[in-house]
Amino acid sequence: MTDMTKNEFIRWLEKKGACKEGLDWANAQESAQDILTKLERQDWLVWLVGTVGGPAWDEYLRVEGPAWDEYLRVKDPAWAEYERTKGLAWAEYQRVVDPAWDEYLRVKDPAWAEYQRVTGLAWAEFERVVDLAWAEYQRVTGLAAKKALTWERVVEAVRTSFEQKLL
Repeated sequence: MTDMTKNEFIRWLEKKGACKEGLDWANAQESAQDILTKLERQDWLVWLVGTVGGPAWDEYLRVEGPAWDEYLRVKDPAWAEYERTKGLAWAEYQRVVDPAWDEYLRVKDPAWAEYQRVTGLAWAEFERVVDLAWAEYQRVTGLAAKKALTWERVVEAVRTSFEQKLL
């Protein structure tokens, strides 16, 4: 069975727990097949491939695992570098302000500004690197979900639900 109406697909999506925003978007599409072919949101694609399950989910997981590992490969060292830089900045801050309260009062604001400047730069670099890695993860897993979600697989999942009277 490779055909279903838009209303059947939307009913299936609703019964499977699709969010209101996703259902509204789906309703705005021309056909059931357009819902699948025009879907670009990574989080919705991943939800749908997981909901369809079976071979679609297996195919998605073959890409998702390595993509997640690559994201962590980039994120973890970036976090460690941020923590290292923050630790050095904090140690320098402590070295400057600890000797005496009067000296502390004299130097604390410039030292704190430098700490904030240095950690701000480190944090910005961490965010830049992680955001790039996250965008790549979303791109790769979105493509994997989109590739795994063939029209036949989606129709089969919907039809099976109807046949098993799950909807």
